[in-house]
Amino acid sequence: MINNHYLIELYDLNAHKYKITIQINKPNENIQELLAPTWIPGSYVIRDFAKYIENIKAYSNNKIIKIIKKDNHSWYIEKCTSPIIIEYLVYAFDLSVRGSYIDTEGCFFNGTNLFLIVKNQIDDPLTLTIKKINDWKIYTSIDKIPNKYNCLKDNITKFYFRNYDELVDHPISIGNFKCSSFQAYGALHKILFIGRIPKNLNIEKITNDIKKICESQIIFFDKQNKKAAFLDRYNSYLFIIIDSDKYSGGLEHRSSCAIMINYRYLPIKHKCLHEKYINFLSIVSHEYFHTWHIKRIKPHKFINYDFQKPNLTKLLWIFEGFTSYYESIFLLKTNIINYEQYLNIISNNINYLLNNSGRFKQSLTESSFDAWIKYYKQDENSINSIVSYYIKGSLIALGLDSEIRKSSNKSLDDLLLFMWEKYGKNFYKDKKNGILENNIEDLITKAVGINVKEFIDKYVEGTKEIPIKKWLGTFGINLLLENKLNISANTIGMLLKQIDESVTVYSVLENSIAMISGISNGDILLSIDYRKIVNIDDVSYLLTQYNINDSIILHVFHKNYLKKIRLLLCKDKLIRKCFLSKT
Repeated sequence: MINNHYLIELYDLNAHKYKITIQINKPNENIQELLAPTWIPGSYVIRDFAKYIENIKAYSNNKIIKIIKKDNHSWYIEKCTSPIIIEYLVYAFDLSVRGSYIDTEGCFFNGTNLFLIVKNQIDDPLTLTIKKINDWKIYTSIDKIPNKYNCLKDNITKFYFRNYDELVDHPISIGNFKCSSFQAYGALHKILFIGRIPKNLNIEKITNDIKKICESQIIFFDKQNKKAAFLDRYNSYLFIIIDSDKYSGGLEHRSSCAIMINYRYLPIKHKCLHEKYINFLSIVSHEYFHTWHIKRIKPHKFINYDFQKPNLTKLLWIFEGFTSYYESIFLLKTNIINYEQYLNIISNNINYLLNNSGRFKQSLTESSFDAWIKYYKQDENSINSIVSYYIKGSLIALGLDSEIRKSSNKSLDDLLLFMWEKYGKNFYKDKKNGILENNIEDLITKAVGINVKEFIDKYVEGTKEIPIKKWLGTFGINLLLENKLNISANTIGMLLKQIDESVTVYSVLENSIAMISGISNGDILLSIDYRKIVNIDDVSYLLTQYNINDSIILHVFHKNYLKKIRLLLCKDKLIRKCFLSKT
């Protein structure tokens, strides 16, 4: 018997509110607690979803009963032996991959944002009933319960979930959205475009490119059977594409993912491709790879999530870093990018890391562990104090791949396949097993037969400079420093942003010319050698006129006071970029 039943209604489209009803048939004998998640898996920061809950009420035997707030994200009901009904509203106006949204054009939601947890019953099976409106459709990657349990006339659709984790690992969209589909070795994949798509959007090209990526990754993990990971329990995979003019990024789920991208970057029929279309396909490749690598191959700490507090692991460099390494490899394998573009991606990562003094202050294991308070809460000084487990993690993956190839007849591929067989392939079928925090060295040795203790000590748990030139040499790639130094905001150590009609310094690189000269975060640039600055293009144009050892007079507003700063363009302080070439 199923004890818990969730109902979601589109309560008020204009006020952006859902109504949630939870029927608890067998409450806990003493006190029944209800918990609001504080975070969503895959996005490692506390978000306090309880702040969006309104008008929570409880009923039993058709009578209202007292529900008491225990703390900021939990409630309790005193002893009640009869079934309990919980009702509340949720404000939803965050159309992002980790949020929920509802308006007159459609809906999108993540379960963590809306559904309270019935304490001590989180592992129990449950149902979700969706009551939609008009002719809107429901889009998700989990199958609905057969039609005899659904009432099409009343716009009611019901779904079954094995537990709460499965419920919140299936984002759902409701509306009338454009959708395409394809088969990848017999596995059904759907692509959903939320919002108003551009006229003449080349959906056929997008679909074909995504299909290439999916097929390449399926073959990588299962050459013999060509079976997609999600077919262990589900019949289809859903890409949910969300139009965003502010952010780009994605969030993985066990048989779906949500991706934010500005629709103007997507291909239009008979038009040249936008340069950032490759960024979109990189996100697609990254999130789909996560279907194997973090949704099934997991840190042991992620097997049973605690949805109310940070779930700390030192292994994000493996899951996000390795995924970042492979995302561009699959774009290369499928000829979506050429080799020159591939090298450019690697060089951009190298340049970012080498200009980031935080690499000497924070190890990859520390970066992973503190993601909740540092990586996801970055400020103007973060580039000087932390290291990205995505970017450095991808370069460590390259380095580990290099070391394995030099010392054996194997590669990093063999490590991934070993982890898939040991941890991922049967994750949702057998007793769940995950990678232990301090087991990575032994795991690599068992998989590829080499000792990596020194490698891990220096470059993962330590902050020693990575020998990237040596690692690249294994793959026949040269690393060179640019000969001619072009003077720019970046080379003198200023990161800029345009705020209305002002150019503002939002970060200053440690030990750079900008920092040594006294430029600070928040300074507003007014002039370069007495020539007015209106936008970032002005800065770029004016700085190109200078050479090494020149002196520049900069006027800024510093804390609302005019300040004159002299910059000396010393060669040894200018930030140089590297570039890569094939030997």
